[in-house]
Amino acid sequence: RRVHGDLIYDFIRFLVNRFSSDDVELLLSLIRTVGFSLRKDDPRALKEIILQSEEKSKSFESLLNDNIRLKFFLESLIGLKNNNSKKIVGFQGLEEVDSLKRILKVITKGKIFSEEFALRGSLNDIIGSTRSRWWDPSTEKQTDREIPINETSINSESRRHSKSVLSDGIEDLARRQRFNTDIRRNVFAVILSSDDYIDAVDKCLNLGLNRVQERDIVYVLVDCCLQESIYNPFYGFMAVRLCQHHRRFYITLKFFIWDKLKDLKTSAKENLINLSDFLSHLIREQIFSLAIFTTLEFSQLDKPTVEFIKRVLIDILKSESKIKIVFSKLSGQPRYFMLRESLKVFMNHFLLKSKKFNDIDLNLLQGRIKFAEEIIDGEIQSLL
Repeated sequence: RRVHGDLIYDFIRFLVNRFSSDDVELLLSLIRTVGFSLRKDDPRALKEIILQSEEKSKSFESLLNDNIRLKFFLESLIGLKNNNSKKIVGFQGLEEVDSLKRILKVITKGKIFSEEFALRGSLNDIIGSTRSRWWDPSTEKQTDREIPINETSINSESRRHSKSVLSDGIEDLARRQRFNTDIRRNVFAVILSSDDYIDAVDKCLNLGLNRVQERDIVYVLVDCCLQESIYNPFYGFMAVRLCQHHRRFYITLKFFIWDKLKDLKTSAKENLINLSDFLSHLIREQIFSLAIFTTLEFSQLDKPTVEFIKRVLIDILKSESKIKIVFSKLSGQPRYFMLRESLKVFMNHFLLKSKKFNDIDLNLLQGRIKFAEEIIDGEIQSLL
């Protein structure tokens, strides 16, 4: 929904008051497309408009036989009043509305708008008022007082006043993190000022970014995660929610992680640890699978990459309830044959022979690796 029903009602009242032949044509088109939606939103207001239209049409009663469109309009009003779509001339049911929705989705590049962000205001706000910001959904009917700037907006006005959106402290942090664009700085500010990961995702999605700009949400999210001194699960939960919201975030995040896997050799130790915890979180939450490692050549692994994979696998093996779900995703798929064999060799060579894991018993680890191998080989039927 892009426009709130109150604004449509104002347009209808305006057309009914004039009631010219062109106005009747427009009213007929409105009834065909959004009549039943308006009836559902506010039946009382629609009833008043129908009564007003019937009263207005009485003055044109002598023209009913000559004006076919006016006759169609009155018949459509009666059909809408009685919830009878067959009486509405030219009504094609949901197909026409769905077609318009698809066109609108293409125009807006698939962006989803909730009821909260529908275009509000009245017709008078559009025509006469120079002070009200009727295009801003957060202002609603605030036409007589100054409207505060929405801190999570990156429209042209907020870009001109970006310094008022970011506090001095956050702006300084954003500069030190090398977030050199307004979009990245605003995403950074949203993440830092959010109450929790749900609030952070909702605010990021309401920044009004297009699909290309939304990639910066993932960039800032992962960069903040890697810069933490200790891994913060907040970023993992935020990434999970973004990927569940739309597949485009999943694709962006997958390619971003693949790029990070190429640079593990030059990554700082703290970044490597945080990235491994972040990735294992996503795998345990079934956003990614172990197939994320298909880009790695296991026969030519350097030491940082070995340590990275060890941390990810150990983190997964610690959770007994996740082992079957995670490893079963590789079972029985020919395209993952080399990855399955590589993981089995890796676990037996690097995990069982390692003495650095003090937080898990070696015998317990051995049993869980054996269990994971049986799942990979398909010896245990998957739960999925």
